[in-house]
Amino acid sequence: MALMIAALIRRNMKESTAFKVSDGHSAAPLSMELPAGESLVGWYKNPPPWEESLVAFTDKAIYALEKQQIVRIALDDIIDCESPPSKNEAVGVRVRTRDGFRFIRMAGSRGPQGKFKDVFDLLMILKVIIEANQRRAHHS
Repeated sequence: MALMIAALIRRNMKESTAFKVSDGHSAAPLSMELPAGESLVGWYKNPPPWEESLVAFTDKAIYALEKQQIVRIALDDIIDCESPPSKNEAVGVRVRTRDGFRFIRMAGSRGPQGKFKDVFDLLMILKVIIEANQRRAHHS
């Protein structure tokens, strides 16, 4: 499943100029140690005024750095997510996990007048993960 997750993330984030694919050797610009057996796929650096907010994707989790605090969201724990209330002002998404809600900031945009919001690329990734988790729970 790790290869499929990495491909899913790279495919959906490839249009974002703020997303950097890991070369397998360098660490994300986060001061964090990954658990054994977890591989960095890439990371996303938010634009000003949120440039201190980063998101790192691994084959097993999403790490959100917000206000010097790193939150690890295991992919297997993601139950649902909320679409942003406004497409024009979308700066992140609330994710529901087994432990409660977590916020992932993804505030960048691209295209003419910033028409395409990066957060919707993240939503596509989350929807696939949520569906896979629901299928797994249904078959258990």
